Amino acid sequence: MHYALAYPQHVGGLLLVDTMAQDDKAYFADFRQRVEKRSNEPWYPEAYKMLMGDGKYATQQEFDQSFMTIGPLYFADTAHFQQHAKELQASRMSLTAWNLTTRLKFDLLADLPKITAPTLIVVGDKDFICSPTQAEILHRYIPNSKLLEIEDSGHFPFVEQPDAFFAGVRDFLPALGHGK
Repeated sequence: MHYALAYPQHVGGLLLVDTMAQDDKAYFADFRQRVEKRSNEPWYPEAYKMLMGDGKYATQQEFDQSFMTIGPLYFADTAHFQQHAKELQASRMSLTAWNLTTRLKFDLLADLPKITAPTLIVVGDKDFICSPTQAEILHRYIPNSKLLEIEDSGHFPFVEQPDAFFAGVRDFLPALGHGK
């Protein structure tokens, strides 16, 4: 979104997967409510404690372990997390990237109407961190956008529901001047 706002002439289309517009009080209330829906899960107490910690890690190993602890929250079905945990761990975010992103203030709401490219907004219906509420805000503010909410999916709809995800992307391609 930052690139599309800075260089609109270079963007022919956007695919926003599990993205958010801002991290204000309403965002955090929605976030907390969605996390607490999982409170009956056996792994929840440890995941919740890790998730609500300060988010500061001294080593990559600590950061990786935190993801493995909170990872089930990112999936609608924890069996999918267990099935894909090794792949996710191998493609993990680096601690350096995490530290850089946590320093940024994230509020693009006022600028979203300036995005001119056709945009597909994809969200898993069980995503707690970039929720359907956030996707609806993006859709409301970005002109020429389409919203695709994928059922029975968390933060990784392309992993949990790949058929629905890729069908939605293929359906969007004609808006960019590409065939199916």
